[in-house]
Amino acid sequence: MNFVEYITNLAPNGETALVVRQKPQLDGNGQLQTHADGTIKCTWPAFLPTAKVKKDWAIYGNTGSFILDRFADGKVSASSANCEYVLVMMLDDIGTKSKEPPLAPTWIMETSEGSYQWGYAFKEQPTKGDFTAAIKAIAKASYTDPGATNAVRNFRLPGSINLKPGRANFASVLVEFHPEREYNLEDICVALAVTPDPADTATNVAIRLADTGKDSVVTWLNEQGLIMSPANGEGWMGIVCPNNAEHTDGNIEGRYKPLDRSFCCLHGHCVDFSSQMFLDWVADNGGPTVSHGLRDELLAEKMKDTLSKLTPNDIYRDTAAELIAEVERKELGRIEKAEWYSRFAYIQDDESYFDMQDRREVSRQTFNALFRHTACKSIHTGRKVEASICFDENRQAMGAKALVGVTYAAGEDVIVSRDGDLYGNRWRDARPQLENPSADISMWLKHCQELVPEPDELEHIFDVMAFRCNTLRLR
Repeated sequence: MNFVEYITNLAPNGETALVVRQKPQLDGNGQLQTHADGTIKCTWPAFLPTAKVKKDWAIYGNTGSFILDRFADGKVSASSANCEYVLVMMLDDIGTKSKEPPLAPTWIMETSEGSYQWGYAFKEQPTKGDFTAAIKAIAKASYTDPGATNAVRNFRLPGSINLKPGRANFASVLVEFHPEREYNLEDICVALAVTPDPADTATNVAIRLADTGKDSVVTWLNEQGLIMSPANGEGWMGIVCPNNAEHTDGNIEGRYKPLDRSFCCLHGHCVDFSSQMFLDWVADNGGPTVSHGLRDELLAEKMKDTLSKLTPNDIYRDTAAELIAEVERKELGRIEKAEWYSRFAYIQDDESYFDMQDRREVSRQTFNALFRHTACKSIHTGRKVEASICFDENRQAMGAKALVGVTYAAGEDVIVSRDGDLYGNRWRDARPQLENPSADISMWLKHCQELVPEPDELEHIFDVMAFRCNTLRLR
């Protein structure tokens, strides 16, 4: 049995191992494209193990066991979201940056002269959470590169060409291979005398959001000349790492994802350089002051799009919404012209108005229809004009607000500031005001105890609920 077949056979039915190619980007003349520090620009396409591999490729295996049904439209992807368990563990840079483990490995791969990867196959595959907790403890003990501690890590296959500068296209050599050596995760941790932290068992449910390209941090990075490559399929773009002076390999690149303003750099000295530290560095150097997390305007746009699809039909008519809308139209129609400027704000993004009482947008056409009964004349010509034109002409004199757009910011006021710009806030406080806070809730508590019988877990859930109710602004 050859090495690739062995790795492939570790995956159970319905799952698969993957191979990943480091594919260099070429210019119009067929020459390698490089970053400013001389490292080559690459993409990382993934393939099933049955794919044909050329001898001059830089080719890798991956530690994850990938679920076939999770490949969107059949497109193979070595994403952590596509796996739950791990096939093998790889310890990197043995003989150079990392010390030699006291446990004999399943295989040893020489990846460049004097530098090795040690691999350990699992006879009982650990979960991503357990594996990640263990590999972090192992890295902390100096048995592997501290920048290589995720659950879906690439490792060299035999014959893989090392494209790094100064490696002279070294082809990886399988120095040792002992397929009979398989371990449990606990066995490895005991042998290496490490104690992992508790595993993170939280699960993520993916909600696909498209980036609008309007991230203020990206704009600032571009103005400073710090963007090195455009965003890849996962949304990460190459940027100059603020901590690049500590990089020992000369590669100055880090990664930034505009969607949720995340920063990542896999160099060992940058493991503790968090996303918020990166954003603080941006602000300290004259960039926008923002926080890590999903951008508010993207969430607001997604919510608006989702709610727009929840339309009634002939079978399920939303009569309540119709009645409420009719009442609101009548109520709005009673507003005097002088009250317009304290209740409405102009939205620059889509030529509409934001109702600061009901926290919703009113289109220009709707605004005109609501106040068509109100006599309006232009301050410039004296002629009769629509209500929206009257509002626009008098807005500045009457002190009405002009907003850049609308966002969703839980717990904040009706008008919020982002990077010096004003936004309308769609969020409305829907928390009930309890008239009798000392009411008997024993029936509800009993129901919760049936759902979550473990007292410590239930207490933790209550603590989280209380925290969320009292700190809506935090994410």
